[in-house]
Amino acid sequence: MGPRLFSALLEHLQEPYEDRPMIDKLHSLGKLGYLPKLDDWQSLRVIRNRFADDPEDDALKAGYLNEAISAVPLLLGLMAGIAPVMGSLQGT
Repeated sequence: MGPRLFSALLEHLQEPYEDRPMIDKLHSLGKLGYLPKLDDWQSLRVIRNRFADDPEDDALKAGYLNEAISAVPLLLGLMAGIAPVMGSLQGT
């Protein structure tokens, strides 16, 4: 989600981004006020990566799921800051 969404946002904002690493894109979005805390995005990435690894231990899966559920407000908050800009793209 991040690379596509954040690249589209930077493109819409007419910020140069093409040849920049993802961490630079995140810093740019932070400076523009769209990503309040880089650590928050990093935390969401860790949660996502845990699911991608697909652990076999059911207790571990349950723990990861609970962690993901508790991160929903954080993700919604990040998306709420981006949604007005991204909503304007749908009409273009």
